[in-house]
Amino acid sequence: MSEGVDPASSSGDREFYSLSLRVSETLLKQTSSAHVLENGLQEIAGLLQADMALLHLRTTEGFGLAAAYGLESVPAVHRLQQPEPGELSALSLGRWLEWKLPGDYRGPAENNYHLLGAEHAISVGLRAGPELVGYAAFLFRAWADRDAMMSALSTLGAIWGLQYERLRESERRGRAEEQLLLYATALDNLNELVIVAEADPKNPSDSRITYVNQRIKEKTGYDPEDLLGQTPRILQGPGTDRAEVNRMKVKLRRFEPVSGELLNYRKDGTPYWVFISIHPFSSTGGRPTHFVSVQTDITERRQAEEALREREARLSTIVQSEPECVKIVAADGTLLEMNPAGLRMIEADDSAQVIGKPVSRLIHLDDRPAFAELHERACRGEAGQLQFRVVGLKGTVRWLETHSAPLRDARGVITSVLSVTRDITEQRAAAALADEYRQKLETEIGRLQALRHIDRSITGSADIRIMAATLLEQMSRQLGVQRGGLFRVLPGTLLLESVAYVGLSFDMGEGERVAEVAVQAMRRREVLEVPLPQPLNNGSGHTNGPAVLVLVPLIAKGLVKGVLVAQYPYPGEVEDGWKEFLHALGGQAAIALESSELFEELQRSNTEVFYAYDQTIEGWARALDLRDRETEGHSRRVTDLTVRLALAMGYRSGDLVHIRRGALLHDIGKMGVPDHILQKPGPLTPEEWEVMKNHTTLGYELLRPIEFLRPALDIPYCHHEKWDGSGYPRGLGGEEIPIAARMFAVVDVFDALSSDRPYRKAWPREQVLEHIRHSAGTHFDPAVVEAFTQMLGMPN
Repeated sequence: MSEGVDPASSSGDREFYSLSLRVSETLLKQTSSAHVLENGLQEIAGLLQADMALLHLRTTEGFGLAAAYGLESVPAVHRLQQPEPGELSALSLGRWLEWKLPGDYRGPAENNYHLLGAEHAISVGLRAGPELVGYAAFLFRAWADRDAMMSALSTLGAIWGLQYERLRESERRGRAEEQLLLYATALDNLNELVIVAEADPKNPSDSRITYVNQRIKEKTGYDPEDLLGQTPRILQGPGTDRAEVNRMKVKLRRFEPVSGELLNYRKDGTPYWVFISIHPFSSTGGRPTHFVSVQTDITERRQAEEALREREARLSTIVQSEPECVKIVAADGTLLEMNPAGLRMIEADDSAQVIGKPVSRLIHLDDRPAFAELHERACRGEAGQLQFRVVGLKGTVRWLETHSAPLRDARGVITSVLSVTRDITEQRAAAALADEYRQKLETEIGRLQALRHIDRSITGSADIRIMAATLLEQMSRQLGVQRGGLFRVLPGTLLLESVAYVGLSFDMGEGERVAEVAVQAMRRREVLEVPLPQPLNNGSGHTNGPAVLVLVPLIAKGLVKGVLVAQYPYPGEVEDGWKEFLHALGGQAAIALESSELFEELQRSNTEVFYAYDQTIEGWARALDLRDRETEGHSRRVTDLTVRLALAMGYRSGDLVHIRRGALLHDIGKMGVPDHILQKPGPLTPEEWEVMKNHTTLGYELLRPIEFLRPALDIPYCHHEKWDGSGYPRGLGGEEIPIAARMFAVVDVFDALSSDRPYRKAWPREQVLEHIRHSAGTHFDPAVVEAFTQMLGMPN
């Protein structure tokens, strides 16, 4: 499609201009809106020698068919049209549109005028002042250069549209006298400024103004009398483009139509931009005697264009200063653009090192398939993200996270891919450390569960051999011990009796050596090690050193009761907690040996175990606080305050233990929330928020297998439920929500609002309490809110 702005013409087209004036007179002589549409379409189609023509008028649904020429029937697809905004804008400015069919047409295929047999289409708008009331499409079965016919088409469209609007208004009001509009009246009511100057072919700039329409005062501040007899130079000023003016003069000397954009000046000296279209005119059909100038104010459009240029400049500055990598990659994978931050990420000293070259050469070999898939998806119109590695030009490997989206041209065709990429090398390293720590936590949990299992075995059975078998089973599972045993001292001697063992067999010399060291361990009450001459081979494939037995004396109430023997699983490779847990197993073994005699000591040991549980739980809470830097210290504060609230509401003894553990572990599920969401500084997206909300369910699933923590699940699982049922994860409401979770919800919000966060300061205490009171009955249990506010007024 092309826009008609400055069609070329010659003196040979004067007859056409004379005919166009006669068509204008015919339009103005029409006495009904229906006639002006049908006759106008027929007259202009005849003037243009068109084979077919369609006229559409604006309706509430688009542009509906109003008249047709040269067609026996009009297909349904052409009865209601929806032109593109750009086409409507051009037609509104008095321009004409042209298509060489079928190739130029970019609309829906079924609307292509080529299906009607046309190879050439020209459209012109019917304008009534600033309003586009309709448009006409003239169709030709053969392509030809018809630019010369178009020079007066804009004015005809304005006269046609205005006459139609006036006749329609006249018909509505029933005033027949308005059916005879004069040509001057039409010009006076055009939104455009119309100036007629007497032609001076030798020097068009000396042509004197003989007529201006009534828009002159509104547009320029001049009265018509100020301009009559003056040259058009009166509207020009210091900012007018002289080169453009001279170009127009050259065409006017040849009596050719000319158009362009000029900066003019009002009477008060303020500048304004116009689109100006000048046509030679002759009332006799001979040599033109006047120039008719139609000027449209385009100041707002020019200002918008300037604002767009400034915006593009600002965006360019932002991209260049953006700390993250911004790049554009062509559909074939060639790097087109990259900002300085991106060049630094890939260790490029100059953009010339990478621009115009395949971006894939910078991608780590293992990550290239995934990166290629992301690029292909973006080229198909799908946005996506990926974490991958790049290898810098100097060899440095970095982890990056990129978000990619397609870029389209004006026709909507995807031409390239825009990506915003950030360096996540440090985050990946931190995540690896977190994974390592999580694994350690899981190991500790398993060992705690093992101790608990052994403890249940000790308290639930009087058979020392059953208890010993349970202990050796857990030692094998948790420590990887394939050879070990439990031996007790026979009363009154230093002789050892085997209670239970697994994989232990010695020759005479080895047995004597192990027995000797066992006696030393018991006498010295120290853990001792015995290297054995044969290499270790427990099925793991490690045979890189001698086997080493660890002998742990079993001491209960200051008395040595026996020895626990275990062989290292891997020489030199046991982690720090291996020996500590073995010592813990030794303690359990001693308790098992002495359980029937030392019931009270067993209770003390259980208390120590439970204290270890609580210390571990507190360690988890501290780890969560350290991971989520925004809530450091939060777990300890809300735990203490929740226990206070439970006491104030009458809870005692064992209930407080479970409430305390639940409060400490209320956010344990955030262990499963990715760092980039948990530590995101800005607002979460809806998708990220759904991941974050899942932490209550993750906490429930993590803690439920741990039997001693099951009574404490109410707070981790339900502390985001709300009194009115709008919370999550299950949408519980009222007293369906466990009381422990209802108490904790109040404390959690109180502490969150009372603490400084990176994105806001802590609220004053009274403001926080007012917010909590206001939320009673919707977010919180009113009874809990009452108890909480009363508690805060009491001494601690």
